[in-house]
Order: sequence, then C-alpha cells, then structure tokens
Amino acid sequence: MSLITTRRGFHQMAVFLWGDQKGFNQFYPEKINIKEYQNPLIISEIAVLGEQLQPSEAGLINRAPELTSNIELQYDQDIISLQFSSLEFTSDRQLKYFYRVIGLSDTWLRLANGTRQVNLLKLSAGDYQVEVYTVNRFNQHSPTKRFAIKVYAPIWWNFWSKSLYSIVLLGLIAIFLRMRQKRFKQVVDDNKKMTELQERLELSLWASGDELWDWHLKTKQIFRHRVTPRIEYGDSFERLEVEDMSRYVHPKDCILLEDKLESCIKGIVDSYEVPLRVKDIAGNWVWVLDRGKVVTRDSNGIAIRIAGALKDITELKSHQDALQKLNEQLEIKVAMRTDELYKKNQKLEQAMMELKRTQQDLIESERMASLGNLVAGVAHEINTPLGVAITALTYNMECLSQIEKKLESKTLKQSDLEKSIVEQNSGYGLVMRNLDRAQTLITNFKQVAVDQSSETERVVNIKKYIMDVFDSLSPMIKGKGIEVEVTGEDGQDLLTYPGAIYQILTNLLNNSVIHGFEKQDNGKVTTEINLNNKYVEIIYRDNGVGVKPEIIANIFDPFVTSKRNQGGCGLGMHIVYNLVTQLLKGDIKCHSKQGQGVEFVIKLPVQKVEGEEVA
Repeated sequence: MSLITTRRGFHQMAVFLWGDQKGFNQFYPEKINIKEYQNPLIISEIAVLGEQLQPSEAGLINRAPELTSNIELQYDQDIISLQFSSLEFTSDRQLKYFYRVIGLSDTWLRLANGTRQVNLLKLSAGDYQVEVYTVNRFNQHSPTKRFAIKVYAPIWWNFWSKSLYSIVLLGLIAIFLRMRQKRFKQVVDDNKKMTELQERLELSLWASGDELWDWHLKTKQIFRHRVTPRIEYGDSFERLEVEDMSRYVHPKDCILLEDKLESCIKGIVDSYEVPLRVKDIAGNWVWVLDRGKVVTRDSNGIAIRIAGALKDITELKSHQDALQKLNEQLEIKVAMRTDELYKKNQKLEQAMMELKRTQQDLIESERMASLGNLVAGVAHEINTPLGVAITALTYNMECLSQIEKKLESKTLKQSDLEKSIVEQNSGYGLVMRNLDRAQTLITNFKQVAVDQSSETERVVNIKKYIMDVFDSLSPMIKGKGIEVEVTGEDGQDLLTYPGAIYQILTNLLNNSVIHGFEKQDNGKVTTEINLNNKYVEIIYRDNGVGVKPEIIANIFDPFVTSKRNQGGCGLGMHIVYNLVTQLLKGDIKCHSKQGQGVEFVIKLPVQKVEGEEVA
C-alpha cells in the first residue's frame, strides 16, 4: 500500500493505493461522509429470574427478543434482565450506554464500560418503561430504545382485593359503630330492666312473704329488705344487731343456727340451709327456712359478708308432719302386704316345683315310651332273620336224616351225597347271613338303648351314628313309603352325647311320620351334616305338609300339639329343645311353610377328637 499526497488548488489530498500485478485500488479518505446519527439499539436477550426467555405461544414472549417491545410479569417474577446490542460497527467499549426506568426514577444512569445489560430487581406491582440509548466516540446519540414492563399485583393486593379490603374495613367500622349504638341501647334497656326487676322483686317478696337479709360481719349489722313484715324483730326495723338474733330465734334452734354460721364464716362451707323457728308479729313461733351464702371473704378466707333469705315454711312443715304419719301407717300396711305376698310366693314356688316334677315325669314317660317302641320294632325286625335261620336249619336236618336212612339201607349214592352237601352248604350260608343280620340289629339296639337311657359323653363318628340311628328306627317307617337319606362328610369323630342325638332324631322322625306324612303315600326325610372347626350343623328336612303358622311360633313350648284329641301330649319338640340347648349347649331353629315340608337347623358346639377309639 502506498500513500500519495497531491495538491489540487489550495487543498492537499491524500490518496491510498494498493494492489498487485493484476491491478490496484485507490482510496480518498476525504470523500468519506460521517453519518450524523447512530444506528438504533435492539434487545438481544431477556432473562426473568435468571432464566433466559425463549419465544413460545404459552411463554412470556411469543416473538424474538429483538422484536419484543413489552412484557407482562406476575408478582413473583420480580427480577428481569435486559441485554441491549448496538448495530454500530464498533467496540462496545467505545459506546456509552445510558438508561432510566420510568416508574422508578426519571434520572438517566450510565452503565459501566463494557456493560450493556440492565438488571431490575424486586420490582413492585405496576407499569414500568425502560429507556436506553448510546453515545459513540463522535458524541452521537442513538435513537432511544423503549421497553414496557407490567408487573401484576398478587391476588391479595390487586385492585379487586384492595376494593374488598376497603369494603371490609368500612363494614368493620359500620359494625363497630352499630355495636356502640347497640351497646348504648342495651345499657338503656338494662336500666329499664333493672327497674322492672326491682319492681318484680318487691312484688315477689310481697307475694311469697320472704325476707332478704344482708349481714356485714365487720360492722356487726344485718340489713333487712321485705315488703310486708311478718317476723317480729322489735324496734329493729331496717337494721339488726347480731347480738339481738338470739332474742327472736327459738332456744332449741339457736345452737344449730350458730353451728351453720360458724362453718360458713371459717370457710368450711360456702352456704347453708337450716329450718328454724322464729316469732311472728302475733308472738307465735313459726317455721322459716333460713338460707345463707358467703358473698365476700378477706385475705385469710374469713367471711366478711353473708347474704340470704327467710322463707315461711309453717304450712309446709305441717304437711311434712302429716306426710310422716301417713308414711308410718303406709309402712305398716306394706309390711303386712309383704308378709302376705311372701306366703303366697311360698305356695307358688311349691306349685312350680310340683309342676316341674310332673313335667319331668311326663318327659321320662315319653322317653321310655320311645324306648318301648324301639324294642317292639327291633323285636319285629329280629323275628325275620331268626325265622329264616330256623327254616334253613330244619331243612338241613331233614337232608341229614335222608342221608342217614339211605346209608342204613345201603342205597346212598355219591350223587345223592354231593347234592345233599351242596344244599346243606347253601342252607348254612343262609343261616350265617341271617344270624349276622340279627347280631347287627341286636348290637345297634343295645348301643342305642344305652345311649337313650343314659347321658354319657363319648366319641362317635357322627355320620355313621346318625345312619345307625335311622337303621334302628326303620320299623317306624316300614311299609309307609318313606325314604331316609343321610348326607355329609365321612369319617369325622366327635366327642358328644349320642343318647341325646338319638332322642332328638327319634322325635323328629316320629313327628314327620305322624304329622308331616299324614294321609300321604310316600315321603322323603333328608339329614345333612356340615362340619367346621367350631360346630356341627345338622339340617333335618322332610317334604311333608309343613307346620301351621300358629303352631310354629310356639313349636318348642311344652304341651303344644295339633293331635291333642288323638293322644298327643305336645312334649316331643320341647324335649328336643331342652336336649339341644341345655345338654348339648347348642341352638335349634325351625322353618316351615304349609305344603312345603319342615326344616330343623341344629348347631352343636363340639370338640373334634383324633387318635381315640370310636364306639
């Protein structure tokens, strides 16, 4: 590059030349025109609470910072930073930045050299406008850049909140004034009421004849207030000296009154009430009720003021005396009546004992009658297998006799002997089967009979035992088309009273035969057994005619029967109820509808037994 100085007229011009073998360029510095204004400012970055803002539809700005002229902030977004940039092609250190925040101060402030960021901290709610301009090295001012900021007040300090606060404040003032007015009116009303109460008090004292008194212990004076005087206190009309009290109280009541007063004065009690006799104006002794209460005590707890009232109870006292005499007479009459009732109760208890004894005899008779029916039925059942066994033995004896005759006459053939042996084996087999059947019936009968006649607790297989019971009761239903079915779990051993269970099932089956299947050609009895860890549930059902509603409500009561004219005593279900609830400690319920049979649900608490022999 070369600098060439030329002179044109009176002016000297400088020319810059530079280039290479391909050519050169020349530059005239004097021909450069310096602009009289500076390029405008732009906002290059906006940050709120230290976080740079990016344009977004839901954000604080929806355009680039360079195009944003205002921003709206919430009350807690009170820290904002604005970074400005100048379009002047020069170093920031050669530019001076000035700013002010209208709404805070109208004074222009200069940013530090090299700094182009305005930071606003802890802005209060309101509208602000940030104005910034720059000055370059030629002392030229850039256009002022303006940026509006609006900070919303919190919900508790916005326009509506302040309005509400104002309304509340005005309301409180109005309430205060209203209360003052009401208080003043109340004072006036209270004064009127006090006047009325005083008049009423005087009227009450006049009507009741009571007398109020106020005893000041320090001055030893008793002030009286009454309307119509009834008690004679001599010349002491308004005031009474303490020493004068003994002159107007009955001598027998003075000691008691003094004891009551001394207890109140010393702080043992705060009030007292004592009936005593005083003289009236006519000079007669009348009964009054003296009631007093301590009003004030000194620092040592000694009473210094006691107030009370005297009430005329002469008429009441006469009534009490009459009532006492009446009570004494009544006590004598009550004692006489009590003695009569005691004698009648003794007779009633004897009658009840006799009734219970008779009822027990009837229950025992019912049980023995059931046992007799069982004996008759079992005897009938045993006759059949025993008869078959005797017939078979008789036939075998005849066969042996024929063999013996042929043997003596020497006409016995081998075929005759073989035929006789086959027939006798068949006969002996028939004998054994029928004798086994008879033995089974006798064994069941023996056990059931023992169970029924005793209340011994033992271990049984509940399902097998119930089936044995129904087997022993088969004569009861034989020839009547009645089917008996037992369902439930097998092999469960329980410790219980089998005799009671036998008696319960006997009575239930007997009721089904007599009442449920009356005038029916067939029927079905189902016994369902359910077991769990706490109880055994026995559900007995039949499909008979059911029970009438008027009977089912009292079915377990004694002497309740629908066959009284036909010999029924009405104790069967009562026996069942007593056995279930008293001996077995269980519960029994009956459900029935006419034409739909009957259902008995028996729940028995039992103890499962393992490892013991089951009888």
